[in-house]
Amino acid sequence: MHVPALVGFTLVSSRGLLAASIWFLAVLPASLAGLGLIARRILRLESVLPELLPALGLATYVFAGGILNLLRLAHPLAIWLLLVAGLIAFCRAVWLRRTQPASVEAGTFILGLLALGLVAFTAATQALPSSYNWNDDLQSYFAHPVRMLQTGTVYGSPLSSVGAVSLGGMAFVQCAALVCLPLSAINGSDAVLGLVLCLVPLVAYGARHPRVRPVVAVAIVALLAIDPFYVNVSALYLGSALMIAAVLLTNPAGDDALAARSPLAIGAVYAALVALKPTFLLFVALHAACVFAGSAFSGRNFRAALAWLASACAVAAILLAPWILVHLHHYLSMGTPSGSREMAHQAVSLAGTLPLANGFTGLGAYSLLVIAMAALVAAAIVLGPAPRRSFATLVGVSAALVGIAAYPLMLFVFPRVVGYADADPDAVRYYIPVAIGVFPIALCVASRRILEGDTRLSPRERLGLCLFLGVFALAGFSGSAAVRFRDAAKYHTLLPYPAAHDPILASAMQRALGADKQAQVQALQDKIPEGASLVAWIYTPYFLDYSRNRIYDAELAGISNRWAEIPKADYYLWEYRGSADLKTRVQRIIDNLPAMDGFRIAPLREFERRLSEAELSGRVVVRDGEYLLVGLGPGATSLTH
Repeated sequence: MHVPALVGFTLVSSRGLLAASIWFLAVLPASLAGLGLIARRILRLESVLPELLPALGLATYVFAGGILNLLRLAHPLAIWLLLVAGLIAFCRAVWLRRTQPASVEAGTFILGLLALGLVAFTAATQALPSSYNWNDDLQSYFAHPVRMLQTGTVYGSPLSSVGAVSLGGMAFVQCAALVCLPLSAINGSDAVLGLVLCLVPLVAYGARHPRVRPVVAVAIVALLAIDPFYVNVSALYLGSALMIAAVLLTNPAGDDALAARSPLAIGAVYAALVALKPTFLLFVALHAACVFAGSAFSGRNFRAALAWLASACAVAAILLAPWILVHLHHYLSMGTPSGSREMAHQAVSLAGTLPLANGFTGLGAYSLLVIAMAALVAAAIVLGPAPRRSFATLVGVSAALVGIAAYPLMLFVFPRVVGYADADPDAVRYYIPVAIGVFPIALCVASRRILEGDTRLSPRERLGLCLFLGVFALAGFSGSAAVRFRDAAKYHTLLPYPAAHDPILASAMQRALGADKQAQVQALQDKIPEGASLVAWIYTPYFLDYSRNRIYDAELAGISNRWAEIPKADYYLWEYRGSADLKTRVQRIIDNLPAMDGFRIAPLREFERRLSEAELSGRVVVRDGEYLLVGLGPGATSLTH
């Protein structure tokens, strides 16, 4: 690549599963914990528990990524400096505690073994998966961290989806993998690292509260039992980990006032969530509202709670601002929608058992989960310690309230707000990170309140009730979980599509991420003078050298963005494999668009028209049945095949 290999950036390497597992299971968690230590020390956040340091470190890392992207300094060297600083802080903390005896109770040890088993299985099957999503991943998400590492910023192409589907926070986390591992290991950034960050606070909760350890075991299993609808490398478990941290940061040990707690940590977590994925804003809004309401209804200091809420939101806005500023030019250049969006009228069966399009499970399983959370809220209030309206009780169940409220909002309100349907059962995929992040910790916190209560029920009966509610919530996922575990073990993929299990796809994916394809794309780019501009619409844009040329990579979602514009470039490159020409390829895409995506048709046709004009007016540099490279500048020479 054009970026020097000395700084540790390569897309294709021989590093395998062992290296990826060590990186995701040990090095990155330790580095993030160290960054969390640094943030806690600088901001004087003594109330942040040790098990929340990795999540706080993740929030710190994402904030630093916004600054680096804004300054166009998000190169491999800067990322290495961040990671090494975290490792040094972590190793120093471990060294200072070396003389303190470390004793682990049997119950905690068992929880640790359970968590270790689940994460080891995930690393073995998902750190280097056999298949990726050919559209979302290869043509979109993979290019975002590559551009960032090569140019210092994720900003660059008005035809890219970045700035809409993500502000760039997820790509910056993926950069922490790519500075050491090949592109084929990018999935581990979320599937493995994110799972580790979810498990750490749950195991620690069981260690701190022995009475709820059986419930914590159910919560740990829930992380993988809930169908994740894992279809691309977007944020899922990383978002869930930050949600768990948000719950614990605002869940008091007693009846202490929320306003006495620093809003800095929770504000940092909120900002990181939105930077990873804008749809996580729903959790942020609901969680902040529920925590504030819990404080207000308990009769405690209303004004102090309001001040805490305002401070937390202000901190979140400030820490998110660098990522917003990265894309500000795009946001300021947004035009009016170029096409009409037809509202789809879809039936939503909350008790449905048939698998939805992007997963192994129907809505009925998630409805059971929500019912169980509602029962947890009721049990925690009725059976928990008096007073029933205490701050600790109401804030303690706020996580479950978030999970309950987010479910109908995502299915029935979100599609209307976006403007594509009056309801959408497939929108549950946006709810799943909330379910994975909220239910396990809500189960633990509510169960603790129930076990601390003074009722006629014996402790064993109360524990049995909590275990029943936990198992009941997961009952709808039992069948699909078995299928997913089987597929992961056999095929090394969680993609829910039958084609993902086809050896032909695995072979094609291996080639798409291999050295031969990289050499092919680089050979095409070598025909373009260094410094020339290029519009590229190809299946493997991540193999382009973004630091050598000014590249406007195009993708379906980006072409139809409201700020999308087709820039005048020196060269145009597109891949039409499988179609006779570009027009045929575009028409095939249009023919397969659902009615709700009709607004994409006009931008696609305009894109095809502009590139076809370039083909007629420019010099054909390469035409080989797979790629077409056309030059409009004076340096373009003809080379056809």
